[in-house]
Amino acid sequence: MTAANFSSMDFVYCCCRALGISVIAVLLADCGSPALGFAPASSASAAHANVRGLSATESVVYSFKGGKDGAYPQAALLAVGGEFYGTTSNGGAAGCAALKGCGTVYEVDTSGQERVVHAFAGGSDGEAPSGPLIDVNGNFYGVTIYGGTGCKSKYTAGCGTVYEIASTGKERVLYRFPGHAAGAAPTSSLTYYKGALYGEAASGGTGPCEYTSIPGCGLIFKMSLSGKPSILYRFKGGKDGGAPLGGLVPYSGSFYGVTGQGGHTCLFSYGCGTIFKLTLSDKETILHAFQGDTSDGGIPEGMTILGGAIYGATFSGGASNCAFTGSPYGCGTVFTSTLAGKERVLHNFASGQDGSFPNQVVASGGNLYLTTQGGGEGGSGDRSEGTFVEVTPSGEETVLYRFKGGSDGADPVSGLIESGKTFYGTTEGGGNASVGTVFGTTP
Repeated sequence: MTAANFSSMDFVYCCCRALGISVIAVLLADCGSPALGFAPASSASAAHANVRGLSATESVVYSFKGGKDGAYPQAALLAVGGEFYGTTSNGGAAGCAALKGCGTVYEVDTSGQERVVHAFAGGSDGEAPSGPLIDVNGNFYGVTIYGGTGCKSKYTAGCGTVYEIASTGKERVLYRFPGHAAGAAPTSSLTYYKGALYGEAASGGTGPCEYTSIPGCGLIFKMSLSGKPSILYRFKGGKDGGAPLGGLVPYSGSFYGVTGQGGHTCLFSYGCGTIFKLTLSDKETILHAFQGDTSDGGIPEGMTILGGAIYGATFSGGASNCAFTGSPYGCGTVFTSTLAGKERVLHNFASGQDGSFPNQVVASGGNLYLTTQGGGEGGSGDRSEGTFVEVTPSGEETVLYRFKGGSDGADPVSGLIESGKTFYGTTEGGGNASVGTVFGTTP
């Protein structure tokens, strides 16, 4: 089956929710192919992996059962008052087309006690929550990719929602995206800044972006806590970028972020993504356009700012080919960039034991920590179960842990959070029912 056999919105639903792979990477793939201010790094360190140690210890905090408790967690956790809160893209209430459940918001503690805070009902309530939750004045805010109104396809309906939920479980849909010029398919965490919510819709808006049947290259929006929206910027596609993802980072009075499309023409003309800056007066500047070749990354997964410099990871690109993708576009990179857009690769992932297809980075103690969706052990090459790695300011990478699959967890697809000396995250596969875990790992 190829993407031409059914609408690309159906394709996004089928592949993204069933396979649990990076949203934008899935959007760029054929359904018939598996998709899946520091000192400069030397050329050796940028391509070399230290695989000696495996010094981290890992434990599964909770193993999802795949029913009412949720299935396929894909977003990073939120730590509040000694508890963790997160979302699953499936499970919960019955319904939502071919897959059981429309997704959940859940709470779990370090002893493994889990509670479903809210089970999405689909339709006007929202479906398939995406991106981490944020905490504003004791309430949680998040987005769903589907649900709401409009954007009907074979497998799902709705252009996505913004919702508010109390820790008691009382939920309120603040906004339902109408699609078209007003935006659709929010995939990223919201950002709370100066009394308002800011976010990204990966589709809708304007521009000739090709990856979805919903026209438009995506947009940046602002929303009051009562749900009143306004559009700050619509991406134009091409050199301007398209499909914003990964969340907005406020810094020195502006927002910084990445797009999964646009920039240079590559990857079947879709573009390999950009780093952008957006002022509060709505002026947008493209800081860097990823090349997607052996000299640079492609499809950025998000970014952070540390010490006045940008750091992030790209899902593809880099110096090593990955057989799992069936293409020469690389296993992914960790990169840095100045705020003016001078970018360089810190580390090229080499697949195998080194890892491949990295997720968002988190900074701690002057180093960067992240998981990769492929590589490690428990499989073959890029089809392996994933890794937990550290990257130093000079670009030296150390594999700290390799996921084993089975009850241990497999395919980490979320960013990490740090609590105490332990990093917590989610795997979208593995666990006792093969529908994902919450895990903790201590370097």
